Amino acid sequence: MFNKKLWGAALLVLATSCALLNTVSVTSIPANRAKPVTAEAHDWVILGLNFENGFVDTVRDKLREQCPNGKVSGILTKYEHVSYFLWYKRSVSATGYCETGVKL
Repeated sequence: MFNKKLWGAALLVLATSCALLNTVSVTSIPANRAKPVTAEAHDWVILGLNFENGFVDTVRDKLREQCPNGKVSGILTKYEHVSYFLWYKRSVSATGYCETGVKL
């Protein structure tokens, strides 16, 4: 009986999580919002040991790929941090608008 309760308590601890969401708009929203673009990236960190932040750069590159002949503006970024017992997931997403015919 005690063994089942111990396993149940361990499972409960491992199944819990906590989420944090930060959002910020870094540019003004353009008048022409005809072509929205969006990108996401994430990574996992185990035991709080983080060795890489390059996943964030892929968001920028994905936005540029969707707007090759224009300028991305009106960018809204979101950073999400979901913590589990011994690891956590970091996610970054960005949405914006592709403006073509605008001088860069």
